[in-house]
Amino acid sequence: MNKMKNNIKQNREIITILIIAIILSILLINCEKFIETYNTSGLNNALFSLFGVFLGCLVTAYTITIAFNNQIPKKVKDTKAYKRVNIHFLITLLTLVLLIVLNLSLYFINIKTILFLIIFLSIFSILMVCFLILIIFKLVSIINKMG
Repeated sequence: MNKMKNNIKQNREIITILIIAIILSILLINCEKFIETYNTSGLNNALFSLFGVFLGCLVTAYTITIAFNNQIPKKVKDTKAYKRVNIHFLITLLTLVLLIVLNLSLYFINIKTILFLIIFLSIFSILMVCFLILIIFKLVSIINKMG
């Protein structure tokens, strides 16, 4: 029970992002005006391109993080927060890949469930990318203070 509490406490940012994404997705999928606008405005095409760019940027950021890994002080590398960065990147990258696949499937199948998943993953991905930007900023700040 204690271990579960620690896991929840350590991942509260991700859980918060998940809850926000679920609530917003439920609200948007039940809004007929949003669904109509989404289907008629070509928003799917714009999101498809946007998340492709997010995926490319995230892979680049992750590669840069790995490339400068030797310059990060051992004190920082030993923290639980730093060790979780890999997991955050992986979750976001997989979410973006899944989102791109779902966006592609929406061209062939027009099902409300897929649209809900696209909305949910879109919101989740945007929030996770913002969260990762914040994490990278904090890591750079810590490294600059130590160096």
